[in-house]
Amino acid sequence: MLALFIDSEPFNWVRIALLALFVFGSIARVTKLTKMISAAAALAMLLVGAVKGDWSVFIEALNFALIFTIFFPAVLLIRETMARTPETAQAIAAFDDLGPGQRVAGLAVGCHLLSMVLVLGGLIASATFVQAQSDRVLKRELALVTMRGYALIVHWSPFTIGMGYALAFRPDVALIAAMGLGLAITLIGMTLAIAWARGWRGVSAIPIALNSFRAIAGPIAVSVTLIVLLVSFTPLGTIQAVAVAMPVLCWLRLQRLGGAVPYKAVSAAVKKFPDIKEELILFLAAAAIGFSIQAAGLAEALVGWLHLEILGPYAMIALVIVLGPTLAVLGLHPIVAASIVTAFLTPLDGALPDIVEVHLILFVWSCGAFLSFGSLSLSAAARLFDFSLPDLVFSSNLIYVACLGALIFAALSAITALT
Repeated sequence: MLALFIDSEPFNWVRIALLALFVFGSIARVTKLTKMISAAAALAMLLVGAVKGDWSVFIEALNFALIFTIFFPAVLLIRETMARTPETAQAIAAFDDLGPGQRVAGLAVGCHLLSMVLVLGGLIASATFVQAQSDRVLKRELALVTMRGYALIVHWSPFTIGMGYALAFRPDVALIAAMGLGLAITLIGMTLAIAWARGWRGVSAIPIALNSFRAIAGPIAVSVTLIVLLVSFTPLGTIQAVAVAMPVLCWLRLQRLGGAVPYKAVSAAVKKFPDIKEELILFLAAAAIGFSIQAAGLAEALVGWLHLEILGPYAMIALVIVLGPTLAVLGLHPIVAASIVTAFLTPLDGALPDIVEVHLILFVWSCGAFLSFGSLSLSAAARLFDFSLPDLVFSSNLIYVACLGALIFAALSAITALT
């Protein structure tokens, strides 16, 4: 947090050293998947160092990951705060009040809104309703719709790691512009998800579903508006604005709950600080892989081999749209897939509008939530809804992602043509 106010190279080196110590001290206590990704990152850095003589990749990755060390604790406090508010309890209870014609829309919209602040908590909240279905076919259909509601949050929520990562790659893109286009994509994706399952009847129930979850929509709207205003009228970026403003907003909301609630929420968040090691090490490893690809010249080589600069911007957009679900089905974690795509977008600097590149990265990230065996959200959904991973991946989700990708391709191509 001090780094927001202290611009000093020696201080930056102290932060890098502390982060390196944290990583080396935590690597033994992360999951097998994270260790495998970290090993791949280490191998990539060693190869770059041995072949190219460039040993700076690890420092570059650490420096890039530093900004997220202030983001993760703020997100933890947001989750602990929202888990204790009556608005969240009312939103969770709304699942039980869904009418027969409103369940699909309610699950998609409700999980989406809850996941914006609770992340996997949105899936957990909707799981009870889905698990109660005795018809296995209906249960699977509801599970897939719920997953789609969850996966769409990255397209416009400023509280996701994906949005922070994409805007860190293209910092000149205004948050409000990224969110505006992302909200349009989310509305298209949500409408497609609900229409897929229930046709026009399901789509017409979206306003009813939004009204059912209005209790939590209010706090989300206030939080998002505050972040947008801070980013628009102060020197703070998206990640910094979340890190500075949200703890204050959370504390004010907790104070209104009274009693020992504020201290319990903060204490719970502090106790979970060590848990960010998983996400932080994953992010660092993915960044290292991306920087290694760039340092090795693989990105430039692939761009030249595919003649992307000759094919034009629309071919580039199409390539990434296809690459997103492909990398996901291959099992790559969303962070790793995004870092690979970022590495290959870097040599094309200027060929596509920055906002188009941001949303290509977000699409790749969301594909991981839908389709990647390495995704935490997909693993959680499989456990919560009592389905195997292949049941959820090799399903109508593949066709849904293909259709959503086609619609996003059309939208981003139109923006490119107009820019």
